[in-house]
Amino acid sequence: MSDVGSRGAPMRVAEIVRPAAGGIRRHVETLLAGLDRSRFDPLLLAPASFQLSLPLARDARMDLEIAAGFRPVADWAARRALRRMLGGVSIAHAHGLRSAFIAAAPARAARTPLVVTLHNLLYSDSMAVRLGIRVIRRANPRVIAVSEAVRETAIASGLPASSISVIPNGVELPIERSPEARAGARSFLGLGTHDETLLAVGRISPEKGFDLLVDAFDRLHQLRPSARLLIVGDGPDRPILERAASMASLPVHWCGFQADIAPYYLASDLLIVPSRSEGQGIVALEAMAAGLPVVAFRVGGLGESIADGSTGLLVPPLDTGSLAEAAAALLDDQPRREAMGAAGRYRVQAHYTAAGMIAAVEALYCDVLKAGAK
Repeated sequence: MSDVGSRGAPMRVAEIVRPAAGGIRRHVETLLAGLDRSRFDPLLLAPASFQLSLPLARDARMDLEIAAGFRPVADWAARRALRRMLGGVSIAHAHGLRSAFIAAAPARAARTPLVVTLHNLLYSDSMAVRLGIRVIRRANPRVIAVSEAVRETAIASGLPASSISVIPNGVELPIERSPEARAGARSFLGLGTHDETLLAVGRISPEKGFDLLVDAFDRLHQLRPSARLLIVGDGPDRPILERAASMASLPVHWCGFQADIAPYYLASDLLIVPSRSEGQGIVALEAMAAGLPVVAFRVGGLGESIADGSTGLLVPPLDTGSLAEAAAALLDDQPRREAMGAAGRYRVQAHYTAAGMIAAVEALYCDVLKAGAK
């Protein structure tokens, strides 16, 4: 069966997602947009609140209300609903440990092969992680880790190494950065031609470290009073951090959620990623693809995505002083920023394209289908 999925009707693949934003949402959106429709027919099973920017046919989506956290009654209802939805599905692909926790038993009961993508680092000392791993192992899943760092934590948490493949996130390559495109983006966002502009993108929640970013920017602003910070995203920590930045009279612009982040990448001088924990960091890849250097804490998969000293600068975790100094050093050196931006775009083109990611996932789907046909 060397050409599984290439003859007759395409194989239906259920993409199962918990409530999610940011990287997981963009990953799923990229996968849904790019899967080869002659071989695979994707079906999105996700909460009604999980919104995508690309349109889906009515029969390509069904609402599956997976709670964000452990809820015994709601989890039972979600499993029961999913069991019905898996009729005619060839592969169930759960995104994240929470979705896999819900999908494992229904997939096993329906004899539907289970694929699980782990987007985040797992912490083996967590009771929720230990329970999730115990449940999903019963379904004998094939596991995708988005980085070697995620793979290592998955093995430490009890998943067999032989079941795990590393398939990094991939992003689209935008039009190459140019002075004209940069000037247009700056004008669109109301920025001056020579404004020194830092960018941060993500969910404003504790693990993403925006409190550390505000502290680092306070330090940076003392070194570079002309610098300003754009924060694209929303989340539970935003109100308190807005107040803190305002009280310190910092030029922080809270841009909220933006469906199109491209103008922000084009208009900025560098990206800051202040995460405390990061499975891989799609935002870093997107910035590199747009020719933007990245300054980040050396945590999780960021140490794999960013080539330290070549496509950006990595500093010790939680060290806001070093984060501020690294950003200031790059703001002082435009030729170095431009060289890093070009190197970052080349790195994405070589290792982290959306097409490459999708091809690797499709190959894994075919392997799963072949194994099930034996």
